[in-house]
Amino acid sequence: MKYIALFFTISLLHCEITKDELLGKITPYNHPEFTKIESNGKSFWLREEVALKFKEMAKEAKKEGINLYIVSAFRSFEEQKLIWQNKTKRYPYDSKTKTVKKVLEYSAMPGTSRHHWGTDIDIVSVNPAFFDSKQGRKLFNWLTNNAPKYGFFMPYSRYRTNGYREEKWHWSYKPIAEKFLSEYTNLITYKDLAGFYGSELAENLKIIENYVLNISEN
Repeated sequence: MKYIALFFTISLLHCEITKDELLGKITPYNHPEFTKIESNGKSFWLREEVALKFKEMAKEAKKEGINLYIVSAFRSFEEQKLIWQNKTKRYPYDSKTKTVKKVLEYSAMPGTSRHHWGTDIDIVSVNPAFFDSKQGRKLFNWLTNNAPKYGFFMPYSRYRTNGYREEKWHWSYKPIAEKFLSEYTNLITYKDLAGFYGSELAENLKIIENYVLNISEN
């Protein structure tokens, strides 16, 4: 009954998804739906329901010798912009388009990241090589078999034809994230994606169609 009460409270708090929430232009500690979560000695912000479900999942995984912890959760527009700007400097190609496409292999343009929503988490490691190790394979197999029980799915699998490369570490809380994705298509246009390196290329590269909307179904 306490979970039903929690979900009802959350639904009352959140009557409308705003453009600022979709773009990550909020401060989570001032937002009524966000809570701080401690994971592996670090603090992160997530929507309360997402944090609750992750804790449940991590507790169950622990029973089977799997240590689930968060390495990234909510990221604001400015935090994503810093990541983006630093990565574009790492690939100083002679073409801005080539640089942007390289960064887009694993990183989202500011204003387009699912991490803005407080519904998505990166788990244990963001290094693709880790998931080729024995420990990484064990972790990923457990998540594949169990994460859906707690509402989480992997939005960037290898079965897509466009967008980011496969991200075995990135898991999204579907009950809330799918609502945000729906509202993204209603509220956000390419005019909203501005103020960072390469933003003028967003429409030409079809960032919304090829990256934001191009996710795995399950």
